Amino acid sequence: MISVADLRVRFNGHEAVAGVSFTVGEGEWLSLVGPNGAGKSSLLKAVAGVIGFSGEVRLDGEAISAMSRRRRARLVALVPQHPETPAGMTVAEYVLLGRTPHLSFLASEGDHDRAVAAAAIARLDLSGLERRQLGSLSGGELQRAVLARSITAESPVLLLDEPTTALDVGHQQEVLELVDWLRLSGKLTVLSALHDLTAAAQFAHRLLLMDRGRIVAAGPPIEVLTEDNIRRHFGANVEVWQSPAGPVVVPRRQVSTSPAH
Repeated sequence: MISVADLRVRFNGHEAVAGVSFTVGEGEWLSLVGPNGAGKSSLLKAVAGVIGFSGEVRLDGEAISAMSRRRRARLVALVPQHPETPAGMTVAEYVLLGRTPHLSFLASEGDHDRAVAAAAIARLDLSGLERRQLGSLSGGELQRAVLARSITAESPVLLLDEPTTALDVGHQQEVLELVDWLRLSGKLTVLSALHDLTAAAQFAHRLLLMDRGRIVAAGPPIEVLTEDNIRRHFGANVEVWQSPAGPVVVPRRQVSTSPAH
């Protein structure tokens, strides 16, 4: 379980995250939504322990700030928006790095580690690209390699920061379905930030709507994704349709007054 209490992140005097508190239960998927600059990425990085913060972040009752870097890496896998991807490294080498937190000092990867990495490569539709260098991949292929590395870590907590941005619609669905399958089959706990409000509504149990570093709405997608909330915090004119899978957010086109041709 993730427990966050009065979390604050500051950059050069600016409070990017302003006193946020929430919990995520084991096996739950919670998604952060909100406009650009709302503080979603900063919140995820703080939960991962990779940036400084005040307040409290706990994983199953243990403070993240008290953990060693290796222990944090075993428990939490973060997929950032802009990961470091050495251009000369191959896909296979990069994905296998996900096993590093599980290796003892100076130990090398074994058969089990390579098998876990190979399974992740297959699941993310990267088979046949193992020997390709990262610098030669398309944006979508690179994004899938980053996700494969995070899955290879086999951490019980997965933090996703806009994981489908560079993907076409088919691979977007594959990635989100894979994360959901891992969550259901292995008690994976997921905290994500998603721009696609419809996808967030269909995969997450609960949403936190953030604006200017604060939580302005929280609860099931049907309660958070209202036309009024989206207009107020995104400045968007939309219609929200209710489907069996959850709310569907559709932009409402402003009718042009120019004459038809």
